[in-house]
Amino acid sequence: MSKAIWIFIIIFPLIFIPGYINYTIYKFAFLNFYIIGLWILFMFKYKNQFKKISRAEIYLLLFIIFVMISTLFSIDIHQSLVGSDLRHEGFPIFISYASLFFFSYRFIEKEKKQMFIKTLVIVSFISCFYGILQHYQIDPLPRLSYQTNWTRSFSFFGNPNFFGSFITLTLPLSMILYLQTDKMYRYFYLLTSSIIFLTLLLSETRSGWLGSFVAYTCMFIIIIYKRNHLWKKWIILSLSFFIIFLAVNYSDQYHPVTNRIDKTIEQISTDVNRGGSNRIFIWRKSLPLVSEYWLHGSGPDTFGLAFPNDDTNDYIHGYVDKAHNEYLHITVTLGIPALIFYLLFIFEVMKHIIKTSIIQNEKNRCYSYTIFSAVIGYLVQAFFNISVVVVAPYFWVILGLSYHKNHSDYLEVH
Repeated sequence: MSKAIWIFIIIFPLIFIPGYINYTIYKFAFLNFYIIGLWILFMFKYKNQFKKISRAEIYLLLFIIFVMISTLFSIDIHQSLVGSDLRHEGFPIFISYASLFFFSYRFIEKEKKQMFIKTLVIVSFISCFYGILQHYQIDPLPRLSYQTNWTRSFSFFGNPNFFGSFITLTLPLSMILYLQTDKMYRYFYLLTSSIIFLTLLLSETRSGWLGSFVAYTCMFIIIIYKRNHLWKKWIILSLSFFIIFLAVNYSDQYHPVTNRIDKTIEQISTDVNRGGSNRIFIWRKSLPLVSEYWLHGSGPDTFGLAFPNDDTNDYIHGYVDKAHNEYLHITVTLGIPALIFYLLFIFEVMKHIIKTSIIQNEKNRCYSYTIFSAVIGYLVQAFFNISVVVVAPYFWVILGLSYHKNHSDYLEVH
């Protein structure tokens, strides 16, 4: 089973048709069919293996129950069942996300954690290398018409913002491999970390920048600060990042990094509604929906139907189908109870990482702290970004990987 999850991690980014407008639909179909296959394998081979359920699984099950209730009371049941034409985040995709957590948690042995981290980093490295080529218009795969002149890297993810959220998860993992690896391999992971950081800048994803900075700071506080033997490598890594930043920002007269930050500040100071590419305007228009849909939400993937799209012409020339804030989006579409159990689930996983790290050896403790930092960074960027099928599966796998099966905090199921 763990091998099947490992294979999924490797091939999932490559599931798309170059030049086809919807990057999500084929990943959506592949994910759901793959999960069905894993459940069939589980039922035939492993169904009698477990008699206990963890606290995290209970919270996750309650979250799924409220997603189901939201679907039944949806303002468009059909769309909540199959998902919208562009996003495909209806009820089935939440089942797939929860299943990824379940299988990763139950079947990835603690001893294989490092192997899975290395795999995620290699997948990220390949994706980032392709993203760098895209920045320089060296793209062997056909682009869509609106992507023709893009210099922002989007790799296999269809959108720079989605790519940035993926990098937020994987950059800390590459960093810890450099910090913990000796001999010649450490230079390889210094290279992967540098390439991933370079591509993060080239994606020009502000939420990804913020999330990665938070993860970087978190790693420094809980890993580096009290471990003198890691300081030299940390300084080398940090200097590498700083040199890359200078090269990216000042080799281009546009100054892509500082200009994007300055533009955001200017937008907020001149018209707060335009802050963050009109995100503040979307949030202000979304908040009144909470009082209307607080109990069971408008239904999975129905935000575009609930949002007052007719009242956006002054700021947005297009269709708003996401809140651009994961927590607000869950509140409007799934309801406050669903948000509560989602956050309890996340909190339980994070608590478990800290709790079990105390009894781990030094090396594994650093890996656990890094996953903790990566998840924190992802949760921060989610405040300004959206959950999408092309990235979210990796988040759920990492959560399952960190909540490995041999912990003692179980509740009996009778």
